Amino acid sequence: MGKDLPKNYNEAKAITFCLLLLILTWIIFATVYILYRGKYIQILNALAVLSSLYSFLLCQPLILSNYRRFQLMRFAVEQINNSTSLLPNVSLGYDIFDHCSDTQSFPGILKLISVNDLIKPWDENHKNLSKVIGVIGAYTSTESLTVAPLFMMHLIPMISYGASTSVLSRKRDFPSFLRTVHPNQDTLEVIVHIVRHFDWRWVAFLYSDDDYGKDVLELFKEMIQDTGICLAYSSALSYDTHYPSVFRQIEAQKINVIIVIAIEWLAEAVIESAMALNVTNRVWIAGDAWSLNKRLPKEKGIKNIGTVLGISEQAVAIPGFSDFIYSFKAQNCKNTEQKFFCSQNCNCSNVSAEEILAAEQSFSFTVYSAVYSIAHALHSVLQCRADRCNDNITVNPAMVSTQ
Repeated sequence: MGKDLPKNYNEAKAITFCLLLLILTWIIFATVYILYRGKYIQILNALAVLSSLYSFLLCQPLILSNYRRFQLMRFAVEQINNSTSLLPNVSLGYDIFDHCSDTQSFPGILKLISVNDLIKPWDENHKNLSKVIGVIGAYTSTESLTVAPLFMMHLIPMISYGASTSVLSRKRDFPSFLRTVHPNQDTLEVIVHIVRHFDWRWVAFLYSDDDYGKDVLELFKEMIQDTGICLAYSSALSYDTHYPSVFRQIEAQKINVIIVIAIEWLAEAVIESAMALNVTNRVWIAGDAWSLNKRLPKEKGIKNIGTVLGISEQAVAIPGFSDFIYSFKAQNCKNTEQKFFCSQNCNCSNVSAEEILAAEQSFSFTVYSAVYSIAHALHSVLQCRADRCNDNITVNPAMVSTQ
């Protein structure tokens, strides 16, 4: 789970820094493009590139749960590359992009899907495609909706481990989008079933002010029609939510059941505010994005807020992951570049192995299974047998997405 924001954290300064960094990125990109236009630049040597979009390097503090998922992706790729039965004699490679913001992600992605500095959206017969055969990510619904159209052009399979908005189920718009996480409708069906089972008729609904949250709110409204359940109060949550006003409204309407469907750091803010404002004896229903939170149960005063019921995917142990983390943490940074960028080979952020393993574990197996789904599809496309795959087959993303 994400660490607390530093006391001296200034959101306005952070946003300004991100914007300046974006402008600088585009100046460098334009300069390189003009100087090297028409020259061949090999983007990646790997047969397969698994692009994982996270928000843990720039513009905001390190979020341990995201970092844990990143390490799970690495672990899965390493397992596959060491396997003698899955993709024998084939190695997966990957590039990782920090989805710091919806705008900053574009330069890296455009470079990733380009060939000779060019992108041809309607290139015939899958010629001149980049070497990307699959994308793992993005994590959130908004991030996925932002970048998905770029990958749909060439039917590059995009497998999200956390984007659950129902919009992404539209195959006409997102033909090669897949996911290993349940869509919002499945989660809400469980929540509505719980509310009906206990005959709770008067509820509040707090949700993220993004595509994920707006989708769950609309679905919830549809599902409670003709059920006797009344949505007495709803409120979107964001960076600048004034929680005293939210809880005053809930108190004024005498609402005892509060459903919180929000990304983890927003849910933490809700619960911490409830404790600070002495909101007591309520029933809280937690969505799967924060139901496995490990920090909140340790907070002083958490028992006073009432009962918390959580909806989550079944936890699945991943053998070997702990050993992988301890082995990885035993490595040392080899050069200044690694120390600055905290590369995949070395973590220089002073986060211990114990902290990584203890981080909130939701969406862990969905990351792991997303990587393996790409590997199994590629295994089929390459007509792999016991000891080898067919080296004469030229793979394109559309072939992988149809498996």
